[in-house]
Amino acid sequence: MSEDRAENIQEPEEEQVLFHTHTVYTRETLLEMQKSAIKTVVILIAVLFALAVPSAVATILEKNHYELVCFMVLIYGLCLARVVSIPYRVVKRQSRQYRSLYGGEVKVELYFGAETVTNVNVQTGGKLSVSYDKFVKIQKTKNLYVLYMKEKMVFLFRKDDFITGDAGSFERFIADRCPTAKRNFLRSKK
Repeated sequence: MSEDRAENIQEPEEEQVLFHTHTVYTRETLLEMQKSAIKTVVILIAVLFALAVPSAVATILEKNHYELVCFMVLIYGLCLARVVSIPYRVVKRQSRQYRSLYGGEVKVELYFGAETVTNVNVQTGGKLSVSYDKFVKIQKTKNLYVLYMKEKMVFLFRKDDFITGDAGSFERFIADRCPTAKRNFLRSKK
């Protein structure tokens, strides 16, 4: 266990802990989560552009309005750059908020029991227990597991942050416990 853990943090006593993680929300961790969340939007924009632009360009070229084609490509490029920059801006804002609230990066402990998962903020000792049916999406990225709730809340942790349990057992466990999110989880990349 790390020395900077709050002394008063203890495992939830309500139920047996099956999986336990300790995570620090670093800029890199937050950025990986944000990038995975926006990937679908970027792909959708690219597909829409690929479908809409050829016919518009053909019409414009037919009438010899080359400057309009250049303008369209420029506008599309600026829009795409703006969308792609969203994760970086969000992480910058989150990091600034965490520094002002906690004096640095947020440290959390997650305790997965049979019926609930409990998130404990190490700095404040605040606890939030949530039943598994509240998770609407579970995503795994290259290094993270991200559990999404309807309330725009997430629990996230690195795959190598397990104190109790392991990634393989956790994936089977969470897929069984979260039937509404299971479909999304099984399709997400590793």
